[in-house]
Amino acid sequence: MSELKSELDIFECYEFDDPARLKKHIKTYLESFADLRGVYCNSIRNTLTACETIREPGFSGKLKVIGSDVHSEMLPYFEDNTLNATIFQNPWQQAGKSLWNL
Repeated sequence: MSELKSELDIFECYEFDDPARLKKHIKTYLESFADLRGVYCNSIRNTLTACETIREPGFSGKLKVIGSDVHSEMLPYFEDNTLNATIFQNPWQQAGKSLWNL
């Protein structure tokens, strides 16, 4: 990402174990960076927390939000344009291919 889009600043947040702290960080980013363009979350738990936090102050549709995994709880966020895409990690296939290769 840094090589292809060097004009973008990437802020990393590792609060996957504490949804309250993740919400606090996301709110800080939303308030501090008027030019924030997108959010990527690497787990279903972080995706749902981020979507909830982004939706509350009315940022749905103003940012590109990409989440991870697939769950029915994500559907409302897709419907109101809070969540734009998700990366399905397909753990069953990952485990199956790993075992097959072994």
